[in-house]
Amino acid sequence: MMLYFADQPVLTIVSFLIFGFSVGSFFPTAATIFQTRVPKDFHGRFFSFRNMMDRFIFQAVLPLTGFLLDAR
Repeated sequence: MMLYFADQPVLTIVSFLIFGFSVGSFFPTAATIFQTRVPKDFHGRFFSFRNMMDRFIFQAVLPLTGFLLDAR
């Protein structure tokens, strides 16, 4: 949502720093937790479903990011 203020260079850099830090710390942590907490019997189905959800979320975030960059 901070990309709505993309005409201000400092806020653009801050938003990408926040995004980079959150993605860089969340995804490895989530992957580790999922691999240790999910029973081995469900690994194939779970990670297949998780991969589908990641792709869907990426497809939803991509146009939203473009819209917020072009809205102003």
